[in-house]
Amino acid sequence: MLKNKNTKGKIYTSLSLSLLLTLSVPLTAKAGTEDTVSFDKSMYYIEVMKNALPLLKSMNLDEDDMAEADFSLTDKFLEMMGLDVNSPLSIVSREFNLIKDGDPKGIARDTTTPFTLNPFKLNENNIIKNTDVKTTDSNTPVDYTKIAEVYNAKLKKTLNPAKPEVLIYHTHTTESYKPYAANVSDDQSKTVVAVGDVIANELEKNYGIAVIHDKTVHNMVFNKSYARSGETLDKYLNKYKDFKVIIDLHRDGGPKKEDVTVSMHSSNVARLIFVEGPGNPNKDKNAALMKKLVNIGQSLFPGLIRPGNQGDYGIYVHNNGTKFNQQKSPNALLLEVGSENNTLEEAKTSGVYVARILAEYINGKQ
Repeated sequence: MLKNKNTKGKIYTSLSLSLLLTLSVPLTAKAGTEDTVSFDKSMYYIEVMKNALPLLKSMNLDEDDMAEADFSLTDKFLEMMGLDVNSPLSIVSREFNLIKDGDPKGIARDTTTPFTLNPFKLNENNIIKNTDVKTTDSNTPVDYTKIAEVYNAKLKKTLNPAKPEVLIYHTHTTESYKPYAANVSDDQSKTVVAVGDVIANELEKNYGIAVIHDKTVHNMVFNKSYARSGETLDKYLNKYKDFKVIIDLHRDGGPKKEDVTVSMHSSNVARLIFVEGPGNPNKDKNAALMKKLVNIGQSLFPGLIRPGNQGDYGIYVHNNGTKFNQQKSPNALLLEVGSENNTLEEAKTSGVYVARILAEYINGKQ
């Protein structure tokens, strides 16, 4: 009986916690804009129920989706209080008067000058220079005087619309960039879809490579995003059998702007990184294709591609059994263009560079 009471007590405690946290959703939603409220509320419910009732996680949550769900209850509560754990200045600025009054040396801020947080400044080592030789994050010496022009007319061939060679789709179709909210569901011109349009247009217009760009919104129910995008991918694979390159186009979430931005040809460009889902039978072929594209990118545009998290430069590997639909084709990739801290123009500019890399791989002598 004591065991039963303890069990019941734990159940009641879990349910009470779920109810309490769920009722606070309106407060959390208040911290976001209208465009982010729906996404935040969905993830909030998921995190609450996952922590309170672990059984639900094993029954209903897709690990591929949750692997990319960079969502934290703690961060949300701190956000409600105006604190950003990734920005110490947001914390210091709230206590500035206390710091000033308690300064033993009497050093105080000039009250005639408004206090503002430092704007974004591109790190010196992220700027492509034409005067010296430096070392990239991969520890490979690079001659920055040999930066290729973005467009290469020699790669153009006759377009054959009946035989598409590249498929672009978006598992998280609403991912967007500054100055807009992090997720925009009602205007695809503000999201990664706009970046996909740039890549598709460049490939067809400048290189004669036929592209299918699917703009289906797959993440209205976030924890079913990969299942739904997998159905879209199946549809095209059934019709065309395969493509030379299949890109699930995303943008990253979380990295600071200086880590995902590089200056090229006098413009800021969102940096790239590939994501590998190793839990599938195609992992070796997927990885081989990613490495080829990374090598092309590093050779043509040093600094455009970000370092990975393991041995292979430019590739982030998830080690929790995720697949990201890469099990469906050896030519399936997940590409992240910048993060939510990049501007839309920086991401779209990056799309021109992505097209050149793909054209080198498909039309060049690879």
